[in-house]
Amino acid sequence: MPRGCCTGPAARLSRSGLDCVVLGLALASWVAGGRAAGLRAGDEAPVGSLTPELCAAEGGAKAAAAARGTLDAATARMVREDGSGPFVGYADGVLALTADNTTGMVLGGGSNPSGYYMTYIFDANASLGPGACDELERGPEQSPGVVCHPLGADEVVEAVQIFFLGPSDAVVFHGCTPPPVHYFGWDMYINERMEEDFIFYPGTNFGDTLSIHDVNTAADDVYDQPAVVIHTADGQASRTVSDAFEQVGVDTTSISTHALNAHELRFFNRSQTWEDSRPDVLFMLQRVTEPFPGYEEAYERYKVARFPVRIFFGPRGEPAREPLAPVPVSRETDPSLGLPTEVELLSDPVEDLKEAVKEAMTERGAHFKGATTVTLDQSGYYDDWDTVLAAQSNDSYIIPTRDAGYGSPLHVMGDVNMTNTTGLVLVGVVHTKNGTRTQARFSSLGLDVFLDAPCNGTECLVRNVHYTQWITHSEVSGSAERYLPDDDLVDHLFAVDFLPHGACETNGWASDWCYEFGKGAFVTTSPGSFIPILGERIYCLYNTGVGGSALESITVYGLIFDLSEASLIKAQAVGQHKPNDGGMGRGAGLLRRALSEGEGELKGEREWGRTGKMGTTVQADLGSVGYDASGTLCDLVMCDDGGVSGGVCGVRLDIWSGFGLGVGDWGHGSMGIGNAWCMMGPRGRIVEKCRTGKMGTT
Repeated sequence: MPRGCCTGPAARLSRSGLDCVVLGLALASWVAGGRAAGLRAGDEAPVGSLTPELCAAEGGAKAAAAARGTLDAATARMVREDGSGPFVGYADGVLALTADNTTGMVLGGGSNPSGYYMTYIFDANASLGPGACDELERGPEQSPGVVCHPLGADEVVEAVQIFFLGPSDAVVFHGCTPPPVHYFGWDMYINERMEEDFIFYPGTNFGDTLSIHDVNTAADDVYDQPAVVIHTADGQASRTVSDAFEQVGVDTTSISTHALNAHELRFFNRSQTWEDSRPDVLFMLQRVTEPFPGYEEAYERYKVARFPVRIFFGPRGEPAREPLAPVPVSRETDPSLGLPTEVELLSDPVEDLKEAVKEAMTERGAHFKGATTVTLDQSGYYDDWDTVLAAQSNDSYIIPTRDAGYGSPLHVMGDVNMTNTTGLVLVGVVHTKNGTRTQARFSSLGLDVFLDAPCNGTECLVRNVHYTQWITHSEVSGSAERYLPDDDLVDHLFAVDFLPHGACETNGWASDWCYEFGKGAFVTTSPGSFIPILGERIYCLYNTGVGGSALESITVYGLIFDLSEASLIKAQAVGQHKPNDGGMGRGAGLLRRALSEGEGELKGEREWGRTGKMGTTVQADLGSVGYDASGTLCDLVMCDDGGVSGGVCGVRLDIWSGFGLGVGDWGHGSMGIGNAWCMMGPRGRIVEKCRTGKMGTT
């Protein structure tokens, strides 16, 4: 496929908002002009004051331009051609989308189903050094493809998500914080570690994030605010950057340091080649999760933010002047707050809810089969990065964050195998509405049904997911009352039904919290069993800023029933949420609920997708998928100013693909041909016309 400016698989960003240029910050022209070597002594780039008004304005071109002007001015005080500055050079980069909020449903919750992920994209020649693009490879648990991507008509610049960090380097972002959302945060990861005789890919975090909980802004509000974020393992480097921004007029209260632990990292000694130095290969993820009502368009606009990023290089061959060793924040909350934990307040009501569900299901003729739940302290997900790094394993690549508690599947008791007469009721705690000291900013729960059959490779694993549904905290509020109407704490609980095809249309089961499996979804000629896989995310407790504690949180619990002898007398009401027959991976439709009240009256929709025309490079190479100005889902992003009058020009740079699908993973009909991408409201009402999803072959 050609790689010209407007025709290649590389995702496009627009610097001016008027023309098609590559990689937002026009890295090609910056490098060609020698900018990566530093400004000449005395140069003063114009300062464009980044303001909250610019951050909140429609379209981000002016805000990005203002941020670039200020960053240039600060750079002139830190990097000088004669080497007299505190930094000896820098590499240019840009903030860009790497995984959209639709990806999570496709991947069965493998990425956040209710949020998207941004990352830093750099000029590879400057951030990695000569030859690295030819030598570095993806890990075995990552999707196939190249590491670096030539951009521009002359392929002057190669774009890359990964970078090396020296002991006194600093990665600096200047731009706007996201619009009003339930959660956002910046996190740093070790993508690759080079030993003398082999390489492994841990995909692990190694400390705290910088998040909505602790980011600095000059206002009381944390949304749509100018911010400088400094990622560094050297305290002196942090002060140097902060001082430079203060000198060009930036309010120091808007500057944050994301302190990295110098003892966890292997740094790049820039007096050596990278092959001899063997530094860790790093990348950054910014999570932006679920907008508040009324801010959906602003949430979409932030996806195409093009704010500048730079890696400033410390003196070659010198150690950090002030190595940082931040102590991770405790996941356990402080009892002196005077409030109970979830475990203390809600354990008994949850047990009562389980029994009430069993009783109600038994009265309808169902038979209890077994139960399954999740654990928050699964290896790799619960702050054990030292163990992950010591294992030197290439068997997983999970990319967790301390800002979330991740519920990993845990079989409890009985028969959990699924058939076409199996039903589940998921019960648990609404983590965002429970009156405890462990209350969270955001949470979600999910159910995947997985065919436990011999499988190898990402594409095979995706095909083996036959059903997936993820639900946010706002969608389960009030759901437990139908089972436990007289409990004073019932509003803090949830109960969601997942039933066989047609069951949600019957007396007794009809409710706004009933989901149906596809007809014949759990029939296969392959060996193995269909297993329910529960998942849960507990994001950013108000009192700690990190994810839920395994000691203080109550996790989702799945009660499994056989409905083969249950009464399925059809009611006259319209049906519940019904995805198309077959389940995911069998040519099925993907479903996204709309919020509702009463008899399905809409009070707000969740967009799932626009026109379902999918091109032939879906997540290929850079995984570029987006919407053009007319709202068409395209295989090549041609951005204007990111306006949303006719649609959102989105950008997806899934170049590390830790949980992306990558080249070929949607190929050969693995998702089926002509999938229906629908939005449906409660009781089966179609909210938006079903789109026919024409799938490409990649």
